[in-house]
Amino acid sequence: MGKTLVRDLMTKKSLLVIDERASLAAAAHRLAWQDCRHLPVTKGGAVVGVLSEGDLLRWRAQGRSLDGPDDLVSAAMTSPAIVATPDEELSEAAARMIASRIGCLPVVVHGKLVGMLTSTDVLGHEVARKLEPSSAGGPRAEDVMTKNVLTASPEDPLLEAADMMAWKGARHLPVVDEQGRLVGIVSERDMRTALGVPAQALEHWASALGRDRTVGEVMTRPVECAVPEQSLAQVISIMVLRNVGALPVVDVERRPIGIISYLDILRAVRP
Repeated sequence: MGKTLVRDLMTKKSLLVIDERASLAAAAHRLAWQDCRHLPVTKGGAVVGVLSEGDLLRWRAQGRSLDGPDDLVSAAMTSPAIVATPDEELSEAAARMIASRIGCLPVVVHGKLVGMLTSTDVLGHEVARKLEPSSAGGPRAEDVMTKNVLTASPEDPLLEAADMMAWKGARHLPVVDEQGRLVGIVSERDMRTALGVPAQALEHWASALGRDRTVGEVMTRPVECAVPEQSLAQVISIMVLRNVGALPVVDVERRPIGIISYLDILRAVRP
């Protein structure tokens, strides 16, 4: 069997990009309305960076606006872009995703965008190749999870939680009650939406929109979660079925002891 190449899995149609001179407000709108997490950034048609939900969260956590004259995509994007080429082996591209802790790679030819490869694309391929849903004796949630997980309480100020997520590089933040039990979860997307993607909310972001809101107001509940002894195949099935990017792993008292993301799974199933 031949090796799998990036071109075999990459998305080729309806590719979204944004110019580096565009406002961050325009980028935020595009991410929200097109329901995507990453935007390749171009200059003269060439890919020069990537703007992600995490980049926007870090920008907002610093108290910056999105529609000022200096609030441009070029100021917040991750650059240079970490990219792939269509003819490289998928395993090499996946390794680059894991090492850089990123969820997508623009696929380029001579600097021009020809496709997008996401962690979900790679995960689906790896799982289909290596794991059977009914397999026994394989890796379990506790073998794969990231330990020492960051948490917040429902009463925490939203901007403080956003700041913690941005600077710790966390994409998901489990929310716990006074007894440390899981009651919700906040994602980068929840934060971005709550902090005012709509243009009419931007002018209020630094005041009531951000300052007076709490984590409990925006968290997702009830929360899909896993237990330590659950099989990795079951964890993947839940993530795919529920369309979630991470699952908290909880003990018998429903206290978070870890979290599993797509990148954790990719790391586990790669040779």
